[in-house]
Amino acid sequence: MLLRILRLGFVHPKNLEGFKLLAEALGGAVEETEDVPVAAATPCDILWIPVGPIHPGYLPLAKRIVYGPHNFVTPDALWTVCDLRDENERAVYNCLGGWNQKWCAANGGAAKLPLVSWPFPVNTDKFKPGSSQVKDNDCLLYWKHRRPEDLETVRKKCEHLGLRVREISYGSYKEEEYIQALHSCRFVIWVGGHESQGFALQEALACGVPIVVWDVEKLGDEWNREDGRLNYGVNQPEYCAPATTIPWWDERCGIRVTEEKNLLRALFHMACTWDTFQPRAFVEETLSPAACARVWTSVIDSNERSGGSEWQELSLADEGQAREERPRVRFADTVSSFAEQVS
Repeated sequence: MLLRILRLGFVHPKNLEGFKLLAEALGGAVEETEDVPVAAATPCDILWIPVGPIHPGYLPLAKRIVYGPHNFVTPDALWTVCDLRDENERAVYNCLGGWNQKWCAANGGAAKLPLVSWPFPVNTDKFKPGSSQVKDNDCLLYWKHRRPEDLETVRKKCEHLGLRVREISYGSYKEEEYIQALHSCRFVIWVGGHESQGFALQEALACGVPIVVWDVEKLGDEWNREDGRLNYGVNQPEYCAPATTIPWWDERCGIRVTEEKNLLRALFHMACTWDTFQPRAFVEETLSPAACARVWTSVIDSNERSGGSEWQELSLADEGQAREERPRVRFADTVSSFAEQVS
């Protein structure tokens, strides 16, 4: 049976691309709306709400509801003003990765909504190893949300090793350029901030390119290059939470370092052994559409076998009157109201 999958509200383009791949792998297609009343009146197997605290009570015809990952900047903001627990246990909040799930739980999220870490798929058909064995560069240096001094440190170490380097920075390239750059290098050096999932990094892995990651250790390490400051407050307890650039990773992907003193050794080792890693195999097993669909399918199947006791199905007839009595709420109005409460 074809699954009916509905998205309500704004979403980052990469997450949307991944979700559509997931829907296709699950045997469905994504319908889209910006209107809460439309979503409330639409029976669906999965309702995805990437942003906005829309209570499940407004959405009686959705068998299963998945919130996240854009519903807040800091999780305490959402959980302070909103309790999304549902008496029918239909809803979960998708944190995408383990460190973010722990952060949400520590800020009260686990008491308000079940938390899960289900990554969205990487497009493994688009991002795949190139056919040419000729590499114009030894490495591709990727910079995102890190201090300029960190970037300069890596440049000097690459120069010391005599590496041919091409640089690329977040937001400054087209997808085709990125793929071409990945196909033209032996490995990537990643100098970035924390990631809930990290699509660009995972796309490099899907292209069969191993990575040396100079990882962050906490949320507050992220740098805003436009403002020339840390994105999150210095020494504020909530921003000292452990975080990582690589929420999905194993030893096949490359080398992770957290301290500058280990960076030169990691770069030298990668330059000598880059062709011994197997990043594509990791992505195919963990982050491909088929792999991600298996996670969702196991949840759906277990709920069906339990008679819907975890994400219980609702009767259209039982909910009809209640739906008529609910106020008409537009998605944009709800987000605006939420923003006022947490500002």
